[in-house]
Amino acid sequence: MSETTPEPVAEPEYGAPQEPTSTDRPVTLASDALGVPSWLGRHLTRGGLPRGAVTDAADCPAALVDILATVTTFGGWAAVGGDPQLS
Repeated sequence: MSETTPEPVAEPEYGAPQEPTSTDRPVTLASDALGVPSWLGRHLTRGGLPRGAVTDAADCPAALVDILATVTTFGGWAAVGGDPQLS
């Protein structure tokens, strides 16, 4: 067996936000709906979550993180309460 040296991992580039690709864009059908990931938006009546509403996302932390990432990526605001794992 010959030993090989692993290639260095490139450092991520930080700076200005990258423009999202078309697959990253949230699905929003109604103007009063908040954009969500496309996998979720196609299952919601308005294509997104109601603006200003409280939404419960229990039992699926990965979905909650994906929703939060999508909302904030596109300039939205979100708050999480009662989930110590996200603090």
